[in-house]
Amino acid sequence: MPRVLLVTLDFLPDIGGVAHYLENLLRGLPVGTVTVLAPVAPDANDSDFPQTIIRRPLLANWLRPRWLPLYWEMARRLRDEKFDLLWIAQPLPVGMAGRLLARLWRIPYIINTHGMDVSGPLARGGRHQRQLRRVLRGAAAVTVNSQFTAGLVRRCGVPEARLHLLLPCPRPKLVVDLVTKESLLAKLNIIDQPIVLAAGRLVARKGFDTLLAAWPHIHREVTAAQLIIAGDGPQAANLLHLSQTLPNVQFTGRVNAAELAALYDASTCLVMPAREEANGDVEGFGMVFLEANSYGKPVVAGDTGGQAEAVINEETGLVVRATEAEAVAAAVIRLLTEPALAARLGQRGQTRVARDFQWADRIKEFKNILVNIGK
Repeated sequence: MPRVLLVTLDFLPDIGGVAHYLENLLRGLPVGTVTVLAPVAPDANDSDFPQTIIRRPLLANWLRPRWLPLYWEMARRLRDEKFDLLWIAQPLPVGMAGRLLARLWRIPYIINTHGMDVSGPLARGGRHQRQLRRVLRGAAAVTVNSQFTAGLVRRCGVPEARLHLLLPCPRPKLVVDLVTKESLLAKLNIIDQPIVLAAGRLVARKGFDTLLAAWPHIHREVTAAQLIIAGDGPQAANLLHLSQTLPNVQFTGRVNAAELAALYDASTCLVMPAREEANGDVEGFGMVFLEANSYGKPVVAGDTGGQAEAVINEETGLVVRATEAEAVAAAVIRLLTEPALAARLGQRGQTRVARDFQWADRIKEFKNILVNIGK
C-alpha cells in the first residue's frame, strides 16, 4: 500500500456527502497509510481516527489566488515526509495546487469527482473550465460517483482508462431509538399520520420549493399527510416563507443521526425532486435516496444528474420531471394512497442497498486503484 497524502476542503465533523464519502474510504484503508490535510474545525475530534489528521487554514479570502495557503501547506508536507501519491478530494481549487506540486515532486495524483464540482466549472466556462480540464487531464486516475459524472469528466478529455466508477454508499442503517422517535414525533405533534419526508441541505438544486408547490395538490388528496423538511442551508428562509400558508408543513432544522434515523423509520416516503441549476449545480448521485431505501422506504427523485442511477424508476422509487410540481404531486399521492406499491418499492430498494451498496466493496475497489497507481 503506497503512502498517500489526502488534501480536502470537506472533512469531519462536516456532515456533507463528500465528508461522509472520504470518512468511509479512510476507515477501511490500512491504519497509518494516509495523512489527511484538512481545514481547521474547532469542534473536530480526530483522536480515534485511524489515519493522521493535520488541521490547517487552507483558504484565505485576502489572497489571490486564495488557495496559496493550501499550496504552501501541501508543499511543507511533501517536503517533510515521503509520499508516493497525492489524493485530491476536489478538482478546484485543491486540484490546482495538487497538479503543480505533483509535477514538482514527480509523484502521481488522483482526484475524486461528485458531479457539481465538474458541472459548475464547465457551466461557468472561461478560466474555470480551462483549469478544470488541465487538472483532470493531469490526474493518473479520476473517480466518479455515477455514469452522469463520468460523462462530465469525459467532456474534459480524460481518457477512459483513467476513469473509475466508485459508487457512494449510504450511512449504515442505525437501530432506531424508540425514545428518540417518540420524542421527535411528539414535538412535531404527529400521531399515526402519513409522513412525507424531505431531507438534505436546503439549497436550490434540491427542489424543495417544487415540493412545496406540489403540496396543496397532495394535501387535497391525502388531508392527513404531514410534510417534514429536515436540514438547514441558505434556502431555509425562502422555504419557510413559501410554506407560510401551507397546511401540515414543518421544518426541523438540522437533525443528528439518531433523529434522522427516526424520521426515516416514521416516514411513508422520502421526496427530493432535485433539478439542475443554470450555474451547473446538479445532484451527481443522491445518497439520501439510498439511505431512505435502507430503511425500507420508497423515494421520489428528479430526472436530472445522477438521480436515475440512485433510484430505479418503478423499482426502488419513482423518478419524475424535477421542475413539474404536478408530476411530483402525482408521484407522492401514488405512494400515499397505494400502500402495496410503497411497500414493494421500499423493500426492493432495501434489497438493492444490501446487495450493491456496501462500503466494504467500495474500499476494496479504491484500494486497488491506489495500489496500481502507487507502484
